[in-house]
Formats: sequence, C-alpha cells, structure tokens
Amino acid sequence: MRHVPLGSKWQVAIDFKVELLKVYGDLALVIHQLKGEWETRDHKLVPYQAYIRKLIEFFDDISFHHIPREENQMDDALAMLASMF
Repeated sequence: MRHVPLGSKWQVAIDFKVELLKVYGDLALVIHQLKGEWETRDHKLVPYQAYIRKLIEFFDDISFHHIPREENQMDDALAMLASMF
C-alpha cells in the first residue's frame, strides 16, 4: 500500500477540528488541479475532486504544495510502516 486516500487523511483532520491544513503531495497534476490552476479532464477524477472540494469547506485556511518524488522519501517510509499494521 503506497498511500492512504487523501480524503481519508482529511477526515481525520476534520474529526480533530483542524482549522489550518497544508496538503503536500508528489503528484503535480493532482496538486495543480486542487489549487484550481489546471482543469480536471479525466472523467474518473471529476467526482473525486468534487468530494475534495466539499471537504475544503471544513477548513478556515488550506494550501496545496507539490513535493517532487525525490524529496518525498519520508512519506514513502511512513506509508510503508502504516501498511504493516
């Protein structure tokens, strides 16, 4: 297992009443789409993006940041550890 779905991670933040959320990801396409810089053309991703847009409303401030795969090794290690349990 590589990642926990983004929506699941956000649900935890909502449950803990987080007001400021910084989202980091290594998929430039997804980050740019969530920032509204790029259009979502893949019909399979449109419902997912609509779901994320609804979750955004739960936060006072949210920002999206791209981290290149090479710089995202800690995320890989944490995802691997999490998948073991």
